[in-house]
Amino acid sequence: MLKSKYAARILNQCPVDYFLSANDGARVEWPFRMQPTDEASPSYSKISKKYAIDSAIMKPELGNQEALSEAIRLEADFLLLADYLPFDVYWDSFNENTPQERKDFIRSLEQKYSDNYNASLESIKNGLELVKKSKFEGKVWIPLQKPHIEMYNDLGNQTM
Repeated sequence: MLKSKYAARILNQCPVDYFLSANDGARVEWPFRMQPTDEASPSYSKISKKYAIDSAIMKPELGNQEALSEAIRLEADFLLLADYLPFDVYWDSFNENTPQERKDFIRSLEQKYSDNYNASLESIKNGLELVKKSKFEGKVWIPLQKPHIEMYNDLGNQTM
């Protein structure tokens, strides 16, 4: 277990907010936490100085709507919109225990988009629209895919 005095030393020396993205039973005192949509919990959001909801990239069927709902429910400070890994990364990770819904979702992305870049770009644009129409009061984090500058430019003034 990380002792509070050591955590304080790390935090005081770090020039950025370093988010812990793990479910450790809240045994580690850490002020900045990030959790995936399907693992988000009030116990973490309540003990965090800053709390973020991540869109669970390895569970792509959980998209922006699910992440946004959790961010609102838990009054998160930040929401990381849904993006996608290269499609072959998902197929390589699938096994007999992978939910059919997940496989079907990746198959539908492959049919609709030429690659994960375009699927991610569309997801981010849709996510920004969802957030604008919602009661979410936090800030949105936008996951930029490679090439990062190109995606930034493709998003244009649509960022929040």
